[in-house]
Amino acid sequence: MPKNRPSHRTNQLFVTLIYLLSVLLLLAVLYGFLSANGFARETFLIGAGVLSLAAFGLGYILSGDLLTPKWEMDERFAHLSREILH
Repeated sequence: MPKNRPSHRTNQLFVTLIYLLSVLLLLAVLYGFLSANGFARETFLIGAGVLSLAAFGLGYILSGDLLTPKWEMDERFAHLSREILH
């Protein structure tokens, strides 16, 4: 088994960043729609900044909850593999 694999925390941050990027993409689409309809840019940017911080926090929590069972199963399979090979 290679010991240089990424840690759980690194994986969790990667998934969180993917979630945050998807939220930012949706915000960009919303900005394009709202700017075409005469919405104030400054107000949107402040709201988008606050929403991005909230999305990062929520994404971190969700990714931890979603990835924990996978990590536990990976550890069980790794232990089982070591037991079979020895």
